[in-house]
Amino acid sequence: MSRGGTQLVSQIFRGADRKRVTVAAATYTTLAFDRYISVTYTATGVVTITLVSAAVAGAGARQTINDDGNNAATYNITIDGSGSETINGVLTQVLTTNGASLTIESDGTNWFIVNSHNFRQYLGVDRS
Repeated sequence: MSRGGTQLVSQIFRGADRKRVTVAAATYTTLAFDRYISVTYTATGVVTITLVSAAVAGAGARQTINDDGNNAATYNITIDGSGSETINGVLTQVLTTNGASLTIESDGTNWFIVNSHNFRQYLGVDRS
């Protein structure tokens, strides 16, 4: 598919903004048009969210992953880039705080954090 075709597909997917997905399993791979990923499985076990390729999602696409199960401190949520793609320069980010959320944006090659809730705790940084 040509680059123009890829951009068209990305624009179509982005037109489906605010698509909410509930994750009630140990693994989930996001789709290009997913916007809000509500993780409820954390009440029973750890979860790994694998991101759709940044190229497929398209530059400017955003996804928010949220611990709606309010149990990420016990059962962490790992967010994994597709293949060797990174999130803020690293392969994975981990939500370790109850109710935590992370919003990321694609530049078409990798993902970058644009908003977070309790992110200092994700990194293990003392909040004091």
